[in-house]
Amino acid sequence: MKRTIITLNVVFAALVLAIQLTPRMQSVNTSTAIAAPAPMAPAVAPHCPNIHGAIDSLHSAEQELHDAGHDFCGHKADAEHAVQAAINQLHQAEGCAKCR
Repeated sequence: MKRTIITLNVVFAALVLAIQLTPRMQSVNTSTAIAAPAPMAPAVAPHCPNIHGAIDSLHSAEQELHDAGHDFCGHKADAEHAVQAAINQLHQAEGCAKCR
């Protein structure tokens, strides 16, 4: 009988310890709840998407020219100026009333 009581006490103590060490769930609270991100509004498509794409491509080419470790047989400076001039012209074209 004494052995049974000791065994039950050990089992009970183990259960209490397990309950105490189990992580508790937090109650849902509006101050701690994480809100879902709001859906983004669809982007308005430009009327001249190819011009916008060309500007992006020219920016990539401009960066590649800038980062290059050589001068492209002496053409690097002229190419950089031409790319920048083309970007400027395309920005002006993009501002045209027909592209809005």
